[in-house]
Amino acid sequence: MKKIILGLLIVISILISIDIITGIFYWNRLNLNFSSDNFNNIVSPIISFLAFLTYAITLIYLIKQNKIILSQNLKPHYEKEYDLLLKKAKKTTIEKGIKKPKKYNALNISNAIYWSFYELTDSPNYNEDLDFYKKGKRFDRDYYKKRDYYENLLFLLNFTIDLNVMSFFQESVIDFKNEIISSKLIEEEKLLFSNKIDRVFFTSYISLIRDMDEREDFFPPIPMIYNFDGEIIFKTINRTDYRKIYDKINTSG
Repeated sequence: MKKIILGLLIVISILISIDIITGIFYWNRLNLNFSSDNFNNIVSPIISFLAFLTYAITLIYLIKQNKIILSQNLKPHYEKEYDLLLKKAKKTTIEKGIKKPKKYNALNISNAIYWSFYELTDSPNYNEDLDFYKKGKRFDRDYYKKRDYYENLLFLLNFTIDLNVMSFFQESVIDFKNEIISSKLIEEEKLLFSNKIDRVFFTSYISLIRDMDEREDFFPPIPMIYNFDGEIIFKTINRTDYRKIYDKINTSG
């Protein structure tokens, strides 16, 4: 609507300018002899233009105000949805450990992954198995169940498959963010909501993926013991389904 009004203003301005210039030229040809008709021919278009300009500016202002009012009315709804999502994040958990399991939720799961890799790389069994793998030695699933890093391995493997509670939750966050972007909120509110969503739900996850891309020494490959299609291979988790949400975030912006 705003672009249409601006377009009309430009067209009408051009037409009125032509009319005024033509009127002045015509007036000069009459050697500036005063004539009420000539005077009206010049002044009337100017007054009409000013009246239209005032109307257009008022209309644009009213449209903008209506958008702001609508946005203010919608904002409480999205704030409530955000609060519900935050509560859901705290309840979305994955357990680590078998004998003494500890729960991590969607807000602190990245820190748990960092710590798991720290423990993993500190394990003599793991470093030995990685060295065996690089030399071409292969073992079955039962072998890894007896290794001292098995609990850490099970925890990390949760994120290598697409069907896990964390990825489901992250998908719901992306859906909510897209809903915000396509809503009737004003652009400033959309930007504030989007930045808040990214900061709370995705910043630590994105940082973790980027760290994994840059520091394979700290995030080395792990044995994919859930691979039932063939031999067990070692693979970094940033090259598994754990990366899918990261790619979606980058695609959607």
